[in-house]
Amino acid sequence: MGKSTAALLPATAGLLEDMGKRIELARRRRKITSAQMASRAGMSVVTYRNIERGSSNVTIGAYAAVLQVLQLEQGIGQLAADDPLGRVIQDSELLRGPRRGRKPKLAHPVAESPAGQATHETGLADAVSADDLLDLLQPPK
Repeated sequence: MGKSTAALLPATAGLLEDMGKRIELARRRRKITSAQMASRAGMSVVTYRNIERGSSNVTIGAYAAVLQVLQLEQGIGQLAADDPLGRVIQDSELLRGPRRGRKPKLAHPVAESPAGQATHETGLADAVSADDLLDLLQPPK
């Protein structure tokens, strides 16, 4: 028996189902049968049908092979390309300042102001705390 994975949340499972439907439509637009698609993608017809159903039991490599046959593989490069939550977490840690004697890594050059305060290349001192930043990024209530 193969390794099991964590169950998907319903919304995530729905995204896979939607992708499977889009793959099926792309195949049909190209007038390719399921058997032809499976053969061209190097998989069984059963595996291909599971892809069209949006099954989470199919490897991402199999999905990629199907997208390649359909000439839609460039979309794979957009997966996880934008990470808003990760950026908020990273930025909040940077704004809190150094921990244990380490200096934070900043994306922009930092200079000292006449008062000895760190300023970014814009010349503005950091005026927003990490907590303030998190509050600003929360959706309005």
